[in-house]
Amino acid sequence: MRAYNTAVQPIEAVQPPTNNAKPVNGNEQQVRDNFTLGLWGGLLVIYIIWDFIVLGNKSLEKSLSATNIRTNLYNLVVIGIASMLFLNIGKVIVVKLAAWNIPVISWLAEEITPLFEL
Repeated sequence: MRAYNTAVQPIEAVQPPTNNAKPVNGNEQQVRDNFTLGLWGGLLVIYIIWDFIVLGNKSLEKSLSATNIRTNLYNLVVIGIASMLFLNIGKVIVVKLAAWNIPVISWLAEEITPLFEL
């Protein structure tokens, strides 16, 4: 015959989590509002510059047309692959230069290393 544990074990009451977040004061909220306003304002300025300078130039407008989309996508892929290779190879070279303990070069490589952190 099998014995079963029929003893009642007390269950601890689970307390709901407390909200320890401090309330946002008016100054922090104003900074956030100004940042958001500045972000949208900056995007608007970039759009206006794009509209007047880039689309105003007929040769650039022709290169941005739908008929040249294949060439544009090809160039985007080639440039993207080249930049990824450059960043990765450059990071390896800089880290190796920093590890070799060459007096001035290693110090310079250690200073440049954060530029490769994406």
